[in-house]
Amino acid sequence: MRKIQVGDTVAFRREIVMKCNARGITEFRATVTQACDGWLFLRAADGREKVMPANSMCKVGRNGAVLELV
Repeated sequence: MRKIQVGDTVAFRREIVMKCNARGITEFRATVTQACDGWLFLRAADGREKVMPANSMCKVGRNGAVLELV
């Protein structure tokens, strides 16, 4: 699987979701606007912006499926 790039839709990795078990984290999806030194700058559909470590996120396919090797 290729690396996360600008324009990709991402979600929290399964490991993070299992630890937190919060609905907001489970349903969170955002588009990568920038990537720099292991950090992703994200914009959610509602306009909120976040900066998250790249290793806590995984890609989401066009059909909405989370693309993560487990």
